[in-house]
Amino acid sequence: AALAFAVLLALGGRDPALRPSEARAVAIVPLTADCGGAAPASGARPRLVVAGVWAGAEARRFAAVLARFARRTGVEVTYAYETRNIAAKLEGRIERGCPPDVALLPQPGLLARLAREGRIQPLDPATAATVRRHYGRTWRQLATVRGRAYGVWFKAAGKSSIWYRPGALRTAGVDRPPRSWPELLETARRLAAAGVRPFAVAGASPWTLTDWFENLYLRSAGPVPYQRLAEHRIRWTDPSVVRVLRQLAGLLSDRALVGLPGQALETSFEESVDQVFGDRPEAAMVYEGDFVRSFLPPGAAHAAGAEARFFAFPGAVASGPPVAVVGGDVAVRLQACRDALTRRAAAALAGADTVRFDLSDLQPPAFGATAEQGMWEIFQDFLADPSNPEATARRLEAAARAAWACERAIAGRC
Repeated sequence: AALAFAVLLALGGRDPALRPSEARAVAIVPLTADCGGAAPASGARPRLVVAGVWAGAEARRFAAVLARFARRTGVEVTYAYETRNIAAKLEGRIERGCPPDVALLPQPGLLARLAREGRIQPLDPATAATVRRHYGRTWRQLATVRGRAYGVWFKAAGKSSIWYRPGALRTAGVDRPPRSWPELLETARRLAAAGVRPFAVAGASPWTLTDWFENLYLRSAGPVPYQRLAEHRIRWTDPSVVRVLRQLAGLLSDRALVGLPGQALETSFEESVDQVFGDRPEAAMVYEGDFVRSFLPPGAAHAAGAEARFFAFPGAVASGPPVAVVGGDVAVRLQACRDALTRRAAAALAGADTVRFDLSDLQPPAFGATAEQGMWEIFQDFLADPSNPEATARRLEAAARAAWACERAIAGRC
């Protein structure tokens, strides 16, 4: 059943007879580490448990995909979600002998570790051949460990967009979006002078803070050092890292631009979008990926960008080639874009000259994707006090060294 699920989603295809309400046939429950919460309903039908990171509206949309699968195969499906630390929950279920049948992993680093530990199965030859036909080399490599393919990438998200309200920029006398980092800071200062907080910062969702760093680093250092840092082949204390931390500190330390650190540290990603596009907007811009589109309030995006627009995360100079940081989830091909704003976001991702996967997602999970430790904790502390980039770099290097030593079986227990 798990293999049939992967093949179905990899090949995609829209079933015109499927109604959105049919998603109700799929149970949506929290993923627990103790073998509870994800048990499918009893009955004679084949059963499948799928674990992923989406909750709320995203979970309901994914349930519609699962409902199509259930309708075609007769397999009963339960979707179990975990939004904060799916690695720990999966490991708990594996240790207790009740792993889900399929796990949708947002981090190549986690996939690699589970594969090395023998906790996930490689793709069978037929599915691997399908992946080779439909996916480029870079995406195949991200799901390959020791020469064997373990996953199918089904969702890609560009993470190099800054979303904004056009009316707010007009209020500050800004007639076009900024095209370079200095122009972005100048736009922010003009907004602040006009009495509008420039940025909503989602400090309570620490992955957004690592995304800020990754976009700046890719544009400052370039794709080769970016990849070397992702693999810990250069240290986090390298001058190129410290230089970008100083650049980011220049933004985060200006409270007129991002608000008070306490406020930002209590703001989730969803709340940051609402602070820009909600009924009572508090800020003009919010940084994150093209998936912001899914969190806009009704009407904010449907007028072809009239109320919600975005521009590419700017580089050091306006004339630099387009580059993009991307994220993704392992299993299927994207469906066609449904509206003009989403098509623009997809075109921006497709048109980038240089694409690199989210750096933190390439790390061992203990360093790159775990709450209250590693990159997430250190960048939250950096938001609270960005006055010492060098000390932040040293903390990052110490945490990275420990995580990679564990990952490479040099020391410790991951």
